[in-house]
Amino acid sequence: MAHSDDARRAVTVPVHGARDLKPGTRVYADTILNNGHIFAKALRLPTEAALGETEGQVTGYDSDKKILRVRDAISSRGFDVLVTGNTEIRARGQSVQASELRSSTLVRVVFKSAAEGTNLAEKIDVLAQPGGEFTFSGKVSSIDLRNGYMTLVEPDSQNSFEVALDSIPAAARNQLREGTEVVVQARFDGSKYQASSVELSPPSRQ
Repeated sequence: MAHSDDARRAVTVPVHGARDLKPGTRVYADTILNNGHIFAKALRLPTEAALGETEGQVTGYDSDKKILRVRDAISSRGFDVLVTGNTEIRARGQSVQASELRSSTLVRVVFKSAAEGTNLAEKIDVLAQPGGEFTFSGKVSSIDLRNGYMTLVEPDSQNSFEVALDSIPAAARNQLREGTEVVVQARFDGSKYQASSVELSPPSRQ
């Protein structure tokens, strides 16, 4: 709640203006101080919930309650969203059913908050499913040959992918350097992208 005087003191709201207020509701208040009491002259409720976005891995989907649980890629915290009839679910550029939201699937979720703290899924992009085959083309931004990983950045989207190199012959791995342009064939195994081949990109012609 925001007001112009003493943010730590209670605001007195006229009864006729409080009927739509519920615990946890975010409001904006214009206030005045009168005889030591803060009174709200006007209350404004947000007309639309702000959109948020998270990217992570599906840890479960309750098809009865339509609740999708995602483990955030950055914080590793669990995050629940409600999948409604208006939720757009897409994979490989095509609309798909909620049955595609299997455990370990990588997703990007655009959501908005509704009443009582519920997060409503506006759009879900399926990024990768266990067993999926992918082709990445880009520049090696970092490489750890000891642990068998490299990070690849696609030039157009600037999306980055961490790719495991366990299955790549040592001779091919030793050709890789930071800044090298490569084409990678990889399989998502449910926890990581596992490279099946890495080829150096041909030099671009000027």
